[in-house]
Amino acid sequence: MFPAAVADLRTRWCSAILKIDVATSAINNDPRFKNGKILEITGERRQESNNRARYAEVEKHKSTTQSRRVDQWRAIIDWPEERVWEIIQRWGIRPHPAYYLGWGRVSCMFCIFGNPDQWASANAVNPRMFWRILNYERQFGRTIQQGGDIERLASKGKSYVPDDPEMIRIAMSDEVPHGYAQAGAAWTMPFGAFKRSGGPL
Repeated sequence: MFPAAVADLRTRWCSAILKIDVATSAINNDPRFKNGKILEITGERRQESNNRARYAEVEKHKSTTQSRRVDQWRAIIDWPEERVWEIIQRWGIRPHPAYYLGWGRVSCMFCIFGNPDQWASANAVNPRMFWRILNYERQFGRTIQQGGDIERLASKGKSYVPDDPEMIRIAMSDEVPHGYAQAGAAWTMPFGAFKRSGGPL
C-alpha cells in the first residue's frame, strides 16, 4: 500500500522509515557509535509544519543506551525562512538544483502531499518515474491522494519547471558537478525560495 497522506508518522511511514530511521539505524549499528556521547544535529524548523512547531529544540534521542548518550539538537528550529536564505546567500552557497527548478522544499520529488502543480512539475522532470507510480496506483487499485490518480492531479496543475535542461540534468544526476555548491559572487535567489510546496501539515 502507499503511505497514507496524514501527519501521523506511525501511519505515514515514508518520513519515519526513509528519513528519521536511516540516521537511527546508523547510530545503532555503526561500531564507531557504540559508546560515548553523540550529538545529532538536524534542520527542522517550526515554521515548516504544525507538527514541527511542537518539536523540542534539544531532546534525548531514541538511540540512547546505557553505554551511549545521544542528544538531538534542532539547531535552526526557530529560524524563519528569511534567515535561512540570508545565511546561504552570505556564504555564497548554491542551493540544491530543485530550488532553481521551482520546488519550495527539497524532500521527495513525488511527495504524497504534492499539490497539482508539484505533480505536473515532477512529471515534466521525470516522466518515467511518474508513469511508474501511476501504474502502481492502477495495479493496486488505490490512489496516493483521494479524488483521483496522479495523472488527474497533474492535469489540474501547471508545471513551474523553467526551460533549463542543464539544471534538470544536474538535479537528476547521481553526482553533483565539482564546484557546483560554491556560487560565490554569482549567487542568485532560486525560483523556489519562499514558495509553498505540498508537504505534511
